[in-house]
Amino acid sequence: MSGRIPEDFIRSLLDRADIVEYIGAQLKLNKKGKDYWACCPFHQEKTPSFSVSSQRQAYHCFGCKAGGNVIGFIMARDNVGYVEAIETLAAHYGMDVPREGGERIRPDQGIYDILAEAAACFVTWLQDAKKGVDAREYLERRRLKKDTVEQFSLGYVPAGWDNLLTKLGTDEARRELLHKAGLARRRDSDNGLYDMFRGRLMFPIRDARGRIIGFGGRTLRSDEPKYINSPQTPVFHKARELYGLFEARQASRRIESFVLVEGYTDVLALHQAGIKNGVATLGTAVGEAHFRSLFRYADEIACCFDGDTAGRAAAHAAMLQSIPALAANKRLKFAFLPEGEDPDSLVSSQGAEAFTKRLSTAGLFSEYFFEEMRTGLDLATLEDKARLRQLAEPEIERLPITPLKELMRTQLAELTGSAYTARAPAVKAQRYPPDDTHTAKRNRTIPLRQHMLSILIHYPAFFAGLEEASREALIAENGDSLSALGDYLSKNASADAATIYGFFLGTEHEQAIQQAASKQFDIASHLLANELAEGAQKLGRLQARERSRKALRSRLKGESEAR
Repeated sequence: MSGRIPEDFIRSLLDRADIVEYIGAQLKLNKKGKDYWACCPFHQEKTPSFSVSSQRQAYHCFGCKAGGNVIGFIMARDNVGYVEAIETLAAHYGMDVPREGGERIRPDQGIYDILAEAAACFVTWLQDAKKGVDAREYLERRRLKKDTVEQFSLGYVPAGWDNLLTKLGTDEARRELLHKAGLARRRDSDNGLYDMFRGRLMFPIRDARGRIIGFGGRTLRSDEPKYINSPQTPVFHKARELYGLFEARQASRRIESFVLVEGYTDVLALHQAGIKNGVATLGTAVGEAHFRSLFRYADEIACCFDGDTAGRAAAHAAMLQSIPALAANKRLKFAFLPEGEDPDSLVSSQGAEAFTKRLSTAGLFSEYFFEEMRTGLDLATLEDKARLRQLAEPEIERLPITPLKELMRTQLAELTGSAYTARAPAVKAQRYPPDDTHTAKRNRTIPLRQHMLSILIHYPAFFAGLEEASREALIAENGDSLSALGDYLSKNASADAATIYGFFLGTEHEQAIQQAASKQFDIASHLLANELAEGAQKLGRLQARERSRKALRSRLKGESEAR
């Protein structure tokens, strides 16, 4: 059933949940004073700075500034959305999540179940004495042990057009569900269905919660393509998923770094050799979404590429994609293997220790960046210095505001022998009609209103502390997300971030609320309260001026018409 989760249920769930008990099941908490402490699960540290408060039912890390209630913890830990976090917490306490509204079918309803059923079929066929013999021989040639095969739930689907359809498609509804899950394709001739995967070794792909969301299939013959993946479905988006991420997180609650490789069997070989932090993209180029996903769980990523021309081209593209994701304290490294080698073959021939040593000497992002940018340039000439600046400067400006960005600006200035002057992106001038002064004023206050929205999402109780005129000023701008939130808080004084998310879920303000919630503050809460109050007062003054202007224009218009 779809529809909004009732606010009363969210409140009752939060009343029942104990954040100390829930997080304590994931981390070893030690009580000091009135709070509980542990090393932060979201960044690497030696001294505990992650606190959990029973009184406030909230967590906060004084190192990376992560914080929130138990729902926010689940969202950050599992990299899931608000609704999924509610469902996870409810399942922990044995509660069913009710829904308001009609009986519409959710996009993912039934898909997870049919994918799990398919995975079980694939495992059974792999173990079948006759059907799975070729696949088992292939796994033996790849030196993959039984424990590894079982842990990653590898399977096999025999050759044939309808093995899975015959096994699971027991009625028309289930056949359509197989199609919706990407396990069956539609024929052009008669609109019938046939199996998506045929005669292939099957690699289940799991999301951060361990649910199977799709498959990769490798042919055992000379068929092309060698690998195929599930098509995009309501639960599977190939360009942002990573193979092995769930298994890596299961192997260690605190991951110091990830090894990003190119293939499924590379991940399996590394894991089997004791390097359990390997992950791989699903036959796609490494993208920004991949880096952001991995940086949620670890502060370092080591990208491992082939040393040939194609591998270096892929590394260059990955470097450019990573730039917006390189937040403070995040490290990215690039390692290149000998030509003709991959992680699987290297670990097999030289051992895990040799592979790990190669990773430890990998070049850091900043080193690789300048090495790539100056390739083919002679920095003894002014022309090539200008070319380096032209190439590197726009990319450096894409970095988040961090010490690394400032140091790379300095490095570029030293290489080119000129002062660094960041070029702001061109902004098209906005013109407003002469009589649309209200729209112009409102657009000029957008950054202020967005900042205030972020403050209120993190500290909703601040709203009640504003003067009455300031509260009215926040609500006065009908239609935008800040006014909608202000109106909600005026009627729900005890609301917290979780209930706010739930209320605005599925509304026109959902995206703005989520974006505002993602902003992090590095200053004390009392200073943010002052900023909110000052911002509301400024809005009140602007609104008062606009009312005066309108009154003056109305009076002058009336006098003109009277004459």
